[in-house]
Amino acid sequence: MVYKQKWRREDAKNTLNDYIDLDTILFLDQTKKVTKLGLEIGAIYGLGGRDSLILANFITNSIERMITSDRELLEAKIIQINERELEITEMRSLLSEEEDQR
Repeated sequence: MVYKQKWRREDAKNTLNDYIDLDTILFLDQTKKVTKLGLEIGAIYGLGGRDSLILANFITNSIERMITSDRELLEAKIIQINERELEITEMRSLLSEEEDQR
């Protein structure tokens, strides 16, 4: 946020602290299993190491949907590996989906 989006450091820190306090935010452990899956995801989908590890952690922990504003991840749309699937969507799409259900 600070470098890529050019946020002030204090603003980035405050925003991230707000997110950390949300009940919907999970903290997951990184294991050798997650790391190996991350390497596989990176090789298949051509994603960087950090993104691949995040996706591997979600898949390993049976999380089915990731919400992001990262364009590179949004282009992937769905990560399918080892008979598991992770949908990648942006908040805007999620909000539209909820409105349609009303």
